[in-house]
Amino acid sequence: MAVLSPAILPKLTVHLEERRPGLGSVDYVVFLQETSKLKDIPFMLEHLEKQEDYKLAADYVREVGEKEGIATWFIQLPKLIRS
Repeated sequence: MAVLSPAILPKLTVHLEERRPGLGSVDYVVFLQETSKLKDIPFMLEHLEKQEDYKLAADYVREVGEKEGIATWFIQLPKLIRS
């Protein structure tokens, strides 16, 4: 499952602008609660500009999961940017 955090912009054509988790309009509490009910669903962070953005995105999702008691052990980062 690709994780996007879109920003909804006031334009005539539907345009989803991807944002790092925590900076868009996705409610990650609800997202993690609902996806945690599913089995074997891949969770990917993608389309971010910098490696540091991936770390910030993963940290945000882990923080939300921790506060809500939802396991986020499955969020893995490449060794170069692992926290």
